Amino acid sequence: SLGNAFYRGADACVLVYDITKKETYDKIDEWKSNFLEQSATEYPDKFPFLLLGNKTDLDEKRKVSHNQGDNYAKDNGMEFAETSALRGTNIEKSFMNIAEFASESDTVPFFTEDLVERIQIENDGGGGGNRYNQPPQGGCACQLL
Repeated sequence: SLGNAFYRGADACVLVYDITKKETYDKIDEWKSNFLEQSATEYPDKFPFLLLGNKTDLDEKRKVSHNQGDNYAKDNGMEFAETSALRGTNIEKSFMNIAEFASESDTVPFFTEDLVERIQIENDGGGGGNRYNQPPQGGCACQLL
């Protein structure tokens, strides 16, 4: 299936739920299981996951507390952050953290210290491009590394 081809060879997995919709938070176990099944990762207990609670710009409509997300992540060996794709809040930092976490993992050959260092240099403006330092233009603030 397309999922198998897409997930196989992944170096990390980012699971995103909407803090204003508890039903998305309740799906995390299912999403994680589906990913592990389709990726056929060799060491599922050590695989790098990042759990993101998105839409912090709608905090007044929050249905999932910060502590719920943080505790779930801790209990399941995941990194955790809350973000706002609309405002671009905490997106870059979260992806840098999962890249660093993945680079330290025995299960992931792709992320190396050299790659993480190169990404950091680029983010600091020394890599010949400032694509990561530009303010968000609205819409999704997701970026590919």
